[in-house]
Amino acid sequence: ADLSNVRIKFQQYDNYPSPTDDGREFDNIQITPVSSGMVVQSAPYSQDFESGLPDASGGWEYYSDNNGRIQVVGGRLRMDDSVADSTFSLNEAILHVNLTGKTNVTLTFDHFDLGDEIQTIPASFIGHYKGDGISLSVDGIHWVRINYFAGSYIDRSYALDAIIAQAQIDAGTTDLSDVRIKFQQYDNYPEPSDGREIDNVRITSS
Repeated sequence: ADLSNVRIKFQQYDNYPSPTDDGREFDNIQITPVSSGMVVQSAPYSQDFESGLPDASGGWEYYSDNNGRIQVVGGRLRMDDSVADSTFSLNEAILHVNLTGKTNVTLTFDHFDLGDEIQTIPASFIGHYKGDGISLSVDGIHWVRINYFAGSYIDRSYALDAIIAQAQIDAGTTDLSDVRIKFQQYDNYPEPSDGREIDNVRITSS
């Protein structure tokens, strides 16, 4: 079937202008493809990337624009630019995990700074944001910042319960069956001038 020119129509039909009980408005429209074969992971969860780049069957999806590149190098998830041409690129690595009924949720991971300048992400945003950091979403649209990337570190932990609660408010849902945790990097040169590496991602809960 040809899907090269799909049309999605928003239409309104009535007989008076706004605000006289007629009219409609739309905002924040996004089209998000569902990753084929996505298997949402269970908590507790761990990933050391020793077997290479995990795919949708392992609960991960990826997004890159321009010259962005995501790969596993030396047992670490690396995000950088593939071309040294000063074109800024965004990379996102997103983990899907089921946190239904879980409390005291903690995210722990290692981070290695490969000379990347920090472009901070806001406390909350919708869709893609050109910056560096870690965020969480319960619907894949509304994102709440977990933290920035600040230097290299090993075995750093973040408590997620309050962030999850805010993400539920922003998305207007209590469903935690497919929580997304996004690691993102934004810059314009390959390693070792720019880039970040992630390793030993763990999620624990009670």
